[in-house]
Amino acid sequence: MTDKRYLFRGFHPDENGKTTITLNGEKIRGEWLYWNALGMLAEPRTKTVPLTNVRFLKGNFIEFDTVGQWVTTDKNGNDLFEGDKVKSKWYGVGEVCFGEFAFSHCDEYQCNHYGVYAKCKLKDKYTQDDGYALIPSEVDFDEIELIGNKWEVCE
Repeated sequence: MTDKRYLFRGFHPDENGKTTITLNGEKIRGEWLYWNALGMLAEPRTKTVPLTNVRFLKGNFIEFDTVGQWVTTDKNGNDLFEGDKVKSKWYGVGEVCFGEFAFSHCDEYQCNHYGVYAKCKLKDKYTQDDGYALIPSEVDFDEIELIGNKWEVCE
């Protein structure tokens, strides 16, 4: 069983792959690979590392810009990784991110945080100067659902 806190995902180009992504304006065929912190490949369907027949990531080229760490699950129990697109009835469509961010709780102050958040295009009093609202994972992630990722076409 894989501790999902240390699960990663990245796109492996393969001309026989079933998935097509767009990266830097170029369409690339391939497949999503999942691996743990030791580089052991996980089963794509279950995202768990099998205890037998362990395969390592070594030798599989991964597009660096598509690598993302598992961060949490959505309201339906789907795994969320950095770069995923999510939808919220309150905030619209956003992208799952990990890093430092400032969140305005009210007009008087901002709190700096480090962690998982969704960046959504929205206009309200919590919107940042760049026109994006940030949803900290500890606040509203139980209300969002996975709709795709930033490299594949979303609904």
